[in-house]
Amino acid sequence: MAPAVTSAPALHSSLTDALTGSQNGSDPCPASHPFAFKCAGCDEETTVERSDARGLAPNPDSMSAVEIVLDERGWLQDEIDGRLLCPGCTDVAT
Repeated sequence: MAPAVTSAPALHSSLTDALTGSQNGSDPCPASHPFAFKCAGCDEETTVERSDARGLAPNPDSMSAVEIVLDERGWLQDEIDGRLLCPGCTDVAT
């Protein structure tokens, strides 16, 4: 019997996209873990699992918990357009 194949989570470029379930113009769907994010400045990716968010906020399924995980990893959200930047790109921006 072949092992089960799981699909990779959709890549999001902002927390708003992740919250609404927006994926390259597709219909919104309920937000759920894992959340995969791609840096707006390069091809760096990071994934936030529910286990990463557990213990950081009262509700690990909340977007604030996901935001805390990203912040702890050094990812920042652009205040103007909401795009996410990885630690490497935020170092360049400063």
